[in-house]
Amino acid sequence: DRLGAREQGSIIMSLYGESDGREPYRRVDEALRTIAKTLHPRTPLFYTVEETDVNFRGTISIQDFDAKLSCAFFGHVSKLADSLGPIVNAEERFVAIVANPGDGYAAALCAVLLCGCAFIPIDREWSEERRRRVLEHANPAAIVFVGPRPSLKRMARWRSRLIDAPEHVPEVTCAQTSPELPEPPPWAEDALYVMYTSGSTGEPKAVVGTHEGLLARARWAAEGPMRMNPMNPSPPEEDEGEESDEGEESELEDACGCLHTRVGFVDSVTETLCPLLQGASSMVPQEFNPGGIKATMLFGEVTHFSAVPTLWERLNDEYLGEINLKAAVCSGEPMPVPLMNRIIRNLDHERFRHEFTFINLYGSTEVAGDATELQIKERLIPSEDEVEYQDERQYELVYRNKSSQLVPLDKSLAFVPAGFDLPFAQTIIVKREGEGEDEKFIVVKEVGEVGEVVIRGLGVASGYRDAGGEIQGFGFSALDELFRGDPMPYHLTGDLGRWDQKGLLHLEGRVDDIVKPFGERVNLNEISAAAMKLSYVTQAVARFWTTNEISYADGAGTGGAIAVYVVVNGNKDPSVVHQSVVKSCRQHGIPRVAVPMEDAVMILTQMPLNANGKVDRSALPLPQALNFKGGTGKMKMMPSSSDAGADILAEMQKVLGSGSEWMKQSDDFFFAGGASPDVIVLAQTLGVPAEVVVRHRTAAA
Repeated sequence: DRLGAREQGSIIMSLYGESDGREPYRRVDEALRTIAKTLHPRTPLFYTVEETDVNFRGTISIQDFDAKLSCAFFGHVSKLADSLGPIVNAEERFVAIVANPGDGYAAALCAVLLCGCAFIPIDREWSEERRRRVLEHANPAAIVFVGPRPSLKRMARWRSRLIDAPEHVPEVTCAQTSPELPEPPPWAEDALYVMYTSGSTGEPKAVVGTHEGLLARARWAAEGPMRMNPMNPSPPEEDEGEESDEGEESELEDACGCLHTRVGFVDSVTETLCPLLQGASSMVPQEFNPGGIKATMLFGEVTHFSAVPTLWERLNDEYLGEINLKAAVCSGEPMPVPLMNRIIRNLDHERFRHEFTFINLYGSTEVAGDATELQIKERLIPSEDEVEYQDERQYELVYRNKSSQLVPLDKSLAFVPAGFDLPFAQTIIVKREGEGEDEKFIVVKEVGEVGEVVIRGLGVASGYRDAGGEIQGFGFSALDELFRGDPMPYHLTGDLGRWDQKGLLHLEGRVDDIVKPFGERVNLNEISAAAMKLSYVTQAVARFWTTNEISYADGAGTGGAIAVYVVVNGNKDPSVVHQSVVKSCRQHGIPRVAVPMEDAVMILTQMPLNANGKVDRSALPLPQALNFKGGTGKMKMMPSSSDAGADILAEMQKVLGSGSEWMKQSDDFFFAGGASPDVIVLAQTLGVPAEVVVRHRTAAA
């Protein structure tokens, strides 16, 4: 019931208009019409879980899948579009979709686009308060509920504009042909979607994505390592004696995605549309927990899967080794190298090694999800070719550089590099100079110099949509001056990055991650990276806790304390973990005032996550050792003494604990191991401002 590989591969060529010399499509709905016309009506586009079984160990097995055929899917899309058509108009062009990931959401999304509108994804798992706040800010023309309506108050204004749709595409009872999809109205909206990135706290931030950006991203996926059906077959590239990617061309029957990402996360858009625009299938889990997702991947024979590192951490075990992925994708957060190593070891079977690729992506909602990529493979070390038994051979990780050569990956890295620009994006690193009206940006060209990441290109969103429906661009006067005369859109990401000698982009955290405990500039990401150097640490996050007890005379500095939260592999003695994290921070150049004390290192079973599966730093608990308001480090009266230096030294040694007996009055408190929390405790004990401890450093001073 499927098209042959050659005929199916022509979908991509017609999709982008190159086969007959036409310009690439400018709108996603135009591409959808091509797909509906080109696909065989009985091509399965989605598979939903029909029947499951759970054994005595709690492992889920799937007995059957229900195929959603092309004719059924586009027939359902057409009916939804007919329901929306009378409601939307030139003034009302934004439609909210309340849904879980899946085929029902995909159908509603396509229907909205075919009506010439932009869609606003609303996650069914958001709190009622967040859903209400986002809907009030967006003020959509209509609301499509995919599945049962969740509880929503103050809905009177949309009473006549509520549309109910099934959670899954209805089955086809007999052979059908795909319907003619409606043509767009003359007022068709330029925006593709409005994605809310911070609706949980404060004022929602509505990013307006574009058709052009999504199509550029989809085209890269279809032509690169994430393609899900064959293009024009070509001889494999030779990497100057390196291992080539033979067998990279695969049949469509072997390519399948998985729809699991929450709809409020920008990756759900590409996860849903990119396979569909290639005419490929996607599996839909019944349960969106790790067990349900893994079962769907295994029994549904998923070949292409994307997730944030925190979900990969929860998925990663020996069971994952039974899944024959061809593309394992990380997006949304920096990927720790130890976690990537474990994923590749579990997934990279000997017979699939030439096909399997790990892909690390970097981007944001404001840039169509992704702007850079790094393709990583596992390769036999040349000297191991003579080893007789395969299970005794040693392999190394390599990445594909700009010349398509395979280059060994630096083993000392804590996080996987962001990589190289995607074809439709340009990454620039800038730094600020001056203040106020004199502020300007200059481009960073030196290897290793850290600056702010700017992304330019087709993927950059139109801007932020305010409550009045106006779109505010990303323009920044000082950056406008830097790019004057060049109309290419840009976005100042707020991320910190640097270039290495091989042209790889490395992320160094966020501008928000730069904190100043006692006036010393510290990057929280560097502290996390130092903790990740420990082989048994699988995740590490540093958080800066401010205190009200410390202030500077000039008002510029901020006191506080740093805590480190880690997830470890296996059963480790907590005291050993605490000591090792502190030691690693000292060994890797973390400023002494920013090194956490041992009691401020917390071992967690897993990191708290937000609705998009990213680490929720605001939900990390306050270590008891840092609960200064709770009574630790209470100020006390120092006994009068003819030798105040000796008394101060004694208090320093009490704070630092065992191992500090060697200290003399002339010894540096920080050299002896003092950290930012120790400063606070010592300052409160001595009854002096913390800045006095930081400035003078020794008991004698």
